[in-house]
Amino acid sequence: MCASYIKSLIAFLPSNSSIKLQCSDICTDNLNRMLGNLDFAGEGLAAVSVIADNGMFYELGNGYAPVAATVFTSIGGVKCGIVATSFAKDEGRITADAARKIAKFVNLCDSFSIPVVTLVDSYGLAIDKENEIRFAPELAKLAMAYAASNCPKVTVIIGHAIGAAFVLLGSKALGADLVYATASSEIGALVAESGVAFAWDKYITEEVTRESLIADWKASVSSPAAAASSGEIDDIINVNEMRARICSALLMLAAKGNFSDVARRKVLPL
Repeated sequence: MCASYIKSLIAFLPSNSSIKLQCSDICTDNLNRMLGNLDFAGEGLAAVSVIADNGMFYELGNGYAPVAATVFTSIGGVKCGIVATSFAKDEGRITADAARKIAKFVNLCDSFSIPVVTLVDSYGLAIDKENEIRFAPELAKLAMAYAASNCPKVTVIIGHAIGAAFVLLGSKALGADLVYATASSEIGALVAESGVAFAWDKYITEEVTRESLIADWKASVSSPAAAASSGEIDDIINVNEMRARICSALLMLAAKGNFSDVARRKVLPL
């Protein structure tokens, strides 16, 4: 079983880093397959399983930093890597180990020009003594992995993208080619409850309750529409169309690595 898994995983990768092989020979799954009104229950791998072609994928490091899943799969016939955080595991909070795991995976994908799809559902960082000591170098490596990579990068916020999670996990600021958010997602520097306590607490009266302000915060400050208006995301999508939108994005970006190589060759000095 182990040998068979390793063989399949190695077969997924190009034979060397100079080969820009990103599409599988045949895609037997429907590129326009709709997902229905799914609830992933905060599990990143549940989202991966419905997005991947025929539900097939290879997970790497499943016993290490499980809050972040890293997998190889094909979506619409395009071979890609997926980073998926799980809100069900400590609200998706990124640990130092998770940051290291994601950074190494993104670097591996970039080495072979394999596109990276990032599924974000996280409340930010896991703040405790052990992580705080190690955060600085690991978070820097995570940011650098996304910012320095030339492979196609597509990000989908499927639930929450709060604080550092939104910045570090495939944001536009770190070079993502396309960033989508589902209609019910929450995006911002703070969760609504903390945001109201920090900035809007003074507006609470007998007529205006804390609960109503939290609802207003979610509808205005941390809504996908607010993120789109500031250019932080490219489009708001329904969960139903998530696979189809990722398929079209990957097919559109599939030749990005090849075009980059051509451009570099053209600017070589005479």
